[in-house]
Amino acid sequence: CGVIASIMAASCRRPGQERSPTKVVIPRNVHQSAIHGMVLAGMEPVFIAPNYDDARDLVHGICVKDVDQIFRTESPTDLAAVVLVSPTYHGVLSNVQEIARICHMNNVPLIVDEAHGAHLNFHEGLPESAIHCGADIVIQSTHKTLSAMTQASMLHVNIAHGLIDSKCVARALRSIQSTSPSNLLLASLDSARQQMQDHGHILLARSILLANRLKQAVEAIPGFSVLEQQDLSPEFKLDPTRVTILIENSLGTPGYTLDELLINAGIYVELPSLRHLTLIISHGNSEQDVDSLVNILRKISSMYHGLATQVSSSFSWPSSLILPSKDLKSMAPRLAFFALREVVPLREAVGRISASTICPYPPGIPAVFIGEHFSPESIKLLKDIAELGGTITGAVDDQATMVEVVVQ
Repeated sequence: CGVIASIMAASCRRPGQERSPTKVVIPRNVHQSAIHGMVLAGMEPVFIAPNYDDARDLVHGICVKDVDQIFRTESPTDLAAVVLVSPTYHGVLSNVQEIARICHMNNVPLIVDEAHGAHLNFHEGLPESAIHCGADIVIQSTHKTLSAMTQASMLHVNIAHGLIDSKCVARALRSIQSTSPSNLLLASLDSARQQMQDHGHILLARSILLANRLKQAVEAIPGFSVLEQQDLSPEFKLDPTRVTILIENSLGTPGYTLDELLINAGIYVELPSLRHLTLIISHGNSEQDVDSLVNILRKISSMYHGLATQVSSSFSWPSSLILPSKDLKSMAPRLAFFALREVVPLREAVGRISASTICPYPPGIPAVFIGEHFSPESIKLLKDIAELGGTITGAVDDQATMVEVVVQ
């Protein structure tokens, strides 16, 4: 609930403002909690396009120039906050320091969803955390990359720029959190903090070495390669402990199928997708874990390498869904959330307003946001991903054959 509370707090009218803000700048690859935050705060989204690598079907970070352009087209007084996802699920970090500078020049706070970056503070071989790059609020899922229990997270508030009132954050948290907090979760947060304070550098140094070992081994397997820093725009940084295995066309098998083969072998990757498999190497992993994965990938390569396919080579995320036309936004998220709704077949939803955010998983990027029209492109994308083995969240069923729309 950290992202929700952050958006609610940023939406509070600040001293000196003539009126309350009405909009939040968000990328399309934002977590669904940001949508919930806008619903509760009554905000409308201003979409900013994340950098998209169509050759690898990967959505990366936000470019500095695009943030600057937002402030040329939107009145800063209308903006409650700019929200970034950094690192992304694939470990790509935006230039938070420069983006924070631009936001602060316009008196707009920067909220960074650093769910996958709780470990960044504890080794110099890792990219710098948003905490040290000027962000006003940073939300970290301590349970993802450190050793806290599931659900345990931290919210860091920077009041140095005077754009976030910590009292508003506390008030927002009280409105959405339980009044009976779990002492187990709180204790696990403190335990994870202590572990990093005492042993973090050694543990993360080992994680980096294991990740590099895995990358080198995968590169030598026919049909596979890995995402590297040189594959990114110079303004982005890559977390070395996040390993994204790219599935080459010569392998002839979609990532969803490979994921099932790995699960059968007792290996669960963090994020399977059509054209890649993303893994987190943490201090909980061992050399044996890496060796087991490499051995299975070698067996898969020997089975499938050289098979012809058009699936992985022909699929890419439609550019129209990375930054949709403003014509698709027809209703504020809050209005759509509380509107009367009905269930219709997906094939009949073209032109209808979605009553929920429809998100194919993987990769976890919404194809349709709540309050947007269903377009032919979004419907085709949902059908394609379902047919290729993915699941759809936010629809009536996990294959998105039926969806909820606003009654008109």
